[in-house]
Amino acid sequence: MKIDSLTHLYKKQSNPVLDHLSINFDPHKLNVIVGLNGAGKTTLLDILTGALHSNHYQPFYKEEEIVYQLQGTPLPSILKGKDIIRLILKCDSTAPFDTIMEKYYANLNHREQELIKRLWTINMGDMSVGERRWLIIRSICQLNRKLYIFDEPTAGIDPDARNNIINSIEKLVGKDKIVIMSTHILHELEFTNCKIHFLHKGKILFEGSYQAFISRYHTKNPDIAFQNFILEHGGEQYAKNLSS
Repeated sequence: MKIDSLTHLYKKQSNPVLDHLSINFDPHKLNVIVGLNGAGKTTLLDILTGALHSNHYQPFYKEEEIVYQLQGTPLPSILKGKDIIRLILKCDSTAPFDTIMEKYYANLNHREQELIKRLWTINMGDMSVGERRWLIIRSICQLNRKLYIFDEPTAGIDPDARNNIINSIEKLVGKDKIVIMSTHILHELEFTNCKIHFLHKGKILFEGSYQAFISRYHTKNPDIAFQNFILEHGGEQYAKNLSS
């Protein structure tokens, strides 16, 4: 899945948020979009899914071939865990829920099975942020799609829940699917089979592995590599913010 020269300009803005952007997604790796706040990551994801129309982009996939996980999921807090699972899994099948659930449950590891049992009758509003996000994403990963997109799926959750979510997303890779996520938590990528796409000033300025990215700056700390990358590519205001 390759995109060449994608430009998008919002009304009343003089500079495009995406400026002749070119990007090449790898079906054999988790594709990770990184960049500063406001760099255009969510805009890019919205365009890829068709949630945002752009005259410069013709979607590769139909709407029913895409699943898009947003940071905030507007579901009623009174829904129980079983209701959330049913709502998501029934998007793909008209089979009885018990039959669908058997397959879903069989694909979980022992720890996940215990977590499902605990969340089964708990209202969504009573779950932790991590539990709620894991339950939604783990169910989404069970859907059969060609393009999976996750917008900052691990934001604001503890390391245990973060590992569970990343593991669930990673399982989608290598099955003739394109899997894309955005994140600000670069440390979680160290042991992930991923391809980093660095979005800065409307363009993709780096595409490569985690190790290739941090080795550019002779550091093991990806946050330091991130800072140096921005400074290297004209981050004058960013430098001022760091020093203030």
